[in-house]
Amino acid sequence: MNICLIGCGKMGSSLIEGWLYLKEIKHISVIEPDLAKIQKKKLNKKYFNFYQKLEEVDRSIFFDVTILAVKPQIMEAVLNQLLILSFRSSAWLSVAAGLKVQFYERILGNNEQIIRTIPNTPASVRKGVTAIHFNNNCGKNIMNTSILVMQAVGEVVIVDNEDMMDAYTAVSGSGPAYYFYFVEAIINAARELGIDQQNAKILAEKTFVGSAHLLEKSDEEVQDLRKAVTSPRGTTEAGLGILMKKDVFFNLTNQAIKKAQKRGKELGKS
Repeated sequence: MNICLIGCGKMGSSLIEGWLYLKEIKHISVIEPDLAKIQKKKLNKKYFNFYQKLEEVDRSIFFDVTILAVKPQIMEAVLNQLLILSFRSSAWLSVAAGLKVQFYERILGNNEQIIRTIPNTPASVRKGVTAIHFNNNCGKNIMNTSILVMQAVGEVVIVDNEDMMDAYTAVSGSGPAYYFYFVEAIINAARELGIDQQNAKILAEKTFVGSAHLLEKSDEEVQDLRKAVTSPRGTTEAGLGILMKKDVFFNLTNQAIKKAQKRGKELGKS
């Protein structure tokens, strides 16, 4: 597989790290103006070409898929430059937030294979989850290729209806921030109880990481794992009673995710 990565920020760098373990990928071309930030020493498992400008790429190369990992604000300018240079690729996969398939079809052409993805930040440690949507032009081969490319940094879920992408963004794209905020809250509560900052941080973070690992490895449903910790009339039941009173925690979580979805729709129209 011959792929091209345009833009090597946090997500682009995470993808490169994951691709090192994919034997299917034989050659990677990376276009990034700030090449100094790329740690090339550990990139010896694949054949890489690095470029600072699109104009430097060999025009005879036909890529199996080109990954568009630039910021949404400059995406249109990048796509127009690709057209001017007659850049050749079988498919175009975007990791940019908020830009719909129609945006890419309008510039690149209605017959192009376009893939829209929403990865999240745990992709940086190959523990991410990516929502992926294919336009109607995508064939089975490019669908499988795209899934493989994104599985290098975690799980992949297919979204058939693009209108649902804002919901997936609200849940998994924004999701890490919700979890981190809850950990912040636990650290703050621990400090209020008199636990020092260092130990409060260890307790909150390691409990969170351990619980997530247990959830991932267990065959039990999440509510059953929660009940297993909750002894009748015990400390956990007392604490959960505050969060569960009148479904306050569920209601706040629903409001937060719906608000994020609404904002995603607004950004998609702008």
